[in-house]
Amino acid sequence: MSSREYLGLKLENALDSARSSGYAIKVKEVRSKKGIENGVPIVVRQRLIDENTIELCFSYFITDVAGEAGENEG
Repeated sequence: MSSREYLGLKLENALDSARSSGYAIKVKEVRSKKGIENGVPIVVRQRLIDENTIELCFSYFITDVAGEAGENEG
């Protein structure tokens, strides 16, 4: 199996892609001290554990920056 890049993908998309590539997957959440509520889970790190297993680390991000900025105007 060849490892591909999952960094920056939404966790759901990365999981689907890794599964279809035949990987067993370990998932780990990493977060800041404050944390973010209602964010989108994005893969921030990946590690090939062995040729059949990949670890995907994710964190939550606010991705609707335009919507947030619009709420602060006016």
